[in-house]
Amino acid sequence: MGKTVVINYAVTMSGLAEQLLGHVVGFELPELEKERQEIVQNMSDCHQMMKHLEDVILHELAVSKGSILDNQDLIQTLQTTKAKATEITITLEEAKKTAAQIEKSRQEYYSVAKRGSIMYFAMSSLRNISSMLEYSLASYLAIFQAALREARPDRILENRLKNVIEKITQLSYDYVCLGLFEKEKLMYTFHMTTMIMDGEGSLDREELEFFFMGNPALDQLREKPARLAWLPDSGWKDLQRLEELNASFRGILESILTAAEAWKTWYDLENLESMPFPEEKWNNKLSPFQKLLLIRVFRVDRVPTALKNFIARRLNEHYVQSPSLQYDT
Repeated sequence: MGKTVVINYAVTMSGLAEQLLGHVVGFELPELEKERQEIVQNMSDCHQMMKHLEDVILHELAVSKGSILDNQDLIQTLQTTKAKATEITITLEEAKKTAAQIEKSRQEYYSVAKRGSIMYFAMSSLRNISSMLEYSLASYLAIFQAALREARPDRILENRLKNVIEKITQLSYDYVCLGLFEKEKLMYTFHMTTMIMDGEGSLDREELEFFFMGNPALDQLREKPARLAWLPDSGWKDLQRLEELNASFRGILESILTAAEAWKTWYDLENLESMPFPEEKWNNKLSPFQKLLLIRVFRVDRVPTALKNFIARRLNEHYVQSPSLQYDT
């Protein structure tokens, strides 16, 4: 019985970013990308020629009879081969220098390619929800190229890169959301946002784990004080874990116990996610994502609205709205 061979065609995030970089530079600086491809081809040809010369030398030595010093044809062949090899080596060194200069210019556009890769993998993760939510790389490349065309031009490179990144993010989001149910959109947008944050190096993985898992311990560790009777048991349990999560939350437990009445007043607010914390130091000390964790501890029911506020501040209002456009790939 024959064996079935399964070939994995999946790309890595960094590998896709390199592939997309070629598309970006090819669009923004076509002559530079063309020169790079020519140099890559020339270097490949040079390496093949060097291999051929080595084979020639080995063959001549193998078939040579008698003393090598008396074989004038062999000596002439070796001298000619050496001269060609020296010429090829010089050509390769020059090509490497030119390639390094070109790569330095290409890397100025890497931020666009990196965002493009992040957006594709955010889209791809949806197949874990449903096989109907599977997107091909070919369809995504159409979106990516459309973003390059539609992004607002700007003579200042930094501004142009920003415009392209925003357009890639927007078109990818719009395209995906057209195939999602309303209840799935917030989940996807939050996942997309955290992947962007992770790519920028601004996401704490332990904080993200806490957002999803809370305190996984089976017991409450400490008995809940009477002054926090209004706080749900799950919130008290999570609060103890939050205290130990990292230095940013150090002292939060004692702070809440000391000002329990003020926190109770804040807890009872209908839209507490839109209001500052009772103690100013936590408004100043915590990042927007960390504030989201604290809201989660107190009022899980307000997390969806808090999430929308977080995403709107982190990206913009577009990403908490349902796109109305019809995107044609």
